[in-house]
Amino acid sequence: MDKETLEALKDAIEKWKNIEEGKGVDEGCDNCPLCNYLRDEETDRIDCQYCPVLTSGKGSMFCGNTPYDKWTLHYLQSHREFYYKFQRNARCPQCVQIAQEERKFLESLLPKEVR
Repeated sequence: MDKETLEALKDAIEKWKNIEEGKGVDEGCDNCPLCNYLRDEETDRIDCQYCPVLTSGKGSMFCGNTPYDKWTLHYLQSHREFYYKFQRNARCPQCVQIAQEERKFLESLLPKEVR
């Protein structure tokens, strides 16, 4: 993993730690450090093929098959009025639990020597 990707991953972990602690919000790919690092400025498209979520083999495009899927579904089912505002924070104990799962998932993507 190159230095820039590693830094973006560490920042993504910090984002979810802040959400877990009630100090941060999820705005989808708009405030995901990995997405922003992989975003093509000219086209505003994100190239997931180089994202550690995908390259690790643990997730799929657009953070599919990760705790983020669970986060999205929970928000749609339990906090629908806030879902489309992209200001998703930890609104209940289940939100905190899922944010923790996402943080731990991202930590599992860190190279062994960094963990």
